[in-house]
Amino acid sequence: MNNNMSEWISKARNCGLDLSNLHQDKERIQKDLKVRKLPTPKAHIIKPDEITSKKVQKIFGKTHCFCRLIPKNTEAIRPYALKLTTTNEFQKFCAQYNLSEYGIQLVEKGDITHSGTAIVKKEAIIIEIVKGDGPDMTHGLKTPLTTIIKNKKIKYLQKKQTILQKNIINRVKNYVKNKQGYYEFDVVKNKKILFRNYQPKNTLWTNIVIP
Repeated sequence: MNNNMSEWISKARNCGLDLSNLHQDKERIQKDLKVRKLPTPKAHIIKPDEITSKKVQKIFGKTHCFCRLIPKNTEAIRPYALKLTTTNEFQKFCAQYNLSEYGIQLVEKGDITHSGTAIVKKEAIIIEIVKGDGPDMTHGLKTPLTTIIKNKKIKYLQKKQTILQKNIINRVKNYVKNKQGYYEFDVVKNKKILFRNYQPKNTLWTNIVIP
């Protein structure tokens, strides 16, 4: 099972709970990130008849990818593959589904070394990072380094931080300061920061009391 937000919403619906307010519109997210002038991974919309095309071969020739199937029924689960390294893996993943019911999105992934989140509020910024990929952070598979930035002061909630961690946190802070909301980001090869999720202020993602 994917254990992504769409699956949690579906399971809750089967139990009589409405969590539809947690639904994330991925196309809107990409537009919102671009409006905020934040760097994002390169994404491609692939048609079913392009799965074996030279276009797809060219993409996998330079990097591995994250693949998301976007259902035409907004209440359906969004299947995804976290890391596909070859066109053959991509074809096998897509072959599991009736593609007439989905749009196909390939996102160039690169070698992700760190992943994290940032909550930006008027009074402070909270940034958390882990060494690893997205689910290591957002699914709670690893304990993050947590940082609170308030009144221009940086407070680390763990005793030890590396120079690299501090550098990443400072760069993320410079990207998102004065841009209230919730963000998710990846770091490619310890250097390039790419943002992949945004949720507006005054939503469940930013509903946190900052000490």
